[in-house]
Amino acid sequence: MKNDFTDSAYSVFSKTEEMKDVFYHTSFQSLCEEVDLGACEYCILPIENSSTGKLMSFYSMIDKYELKIRSTCKVIHSDGENFTKFALLSKL
Repeated sequence: MKNDFTDSAYSVFSKTEEMKDVFYHTSFQSLCEEVDLGACEYCILPIENSSTGKLMSFYSMIDKYELKIRSTCKVIHSDGENFTKFALLSKL
């Protein structure tokens, strides 16, 4: 999903993983399906935020598609206090 938060997470993850092309999807489920089918090597999902804690619906998708968390990062919101934690996921 295209937004400033995912772009920031991509910037962090691309420093440690070789990522060639960026594709944006209209739903998180379609993104997970692309990785599950091997069309994409990685996906980035939000897994936690400072207002609600762990985002269990995303953990359910991670389990459903048997994705592995390769790395995580926190993206701090513009207020300097709130955050969203993202996971870089793959099949391997």
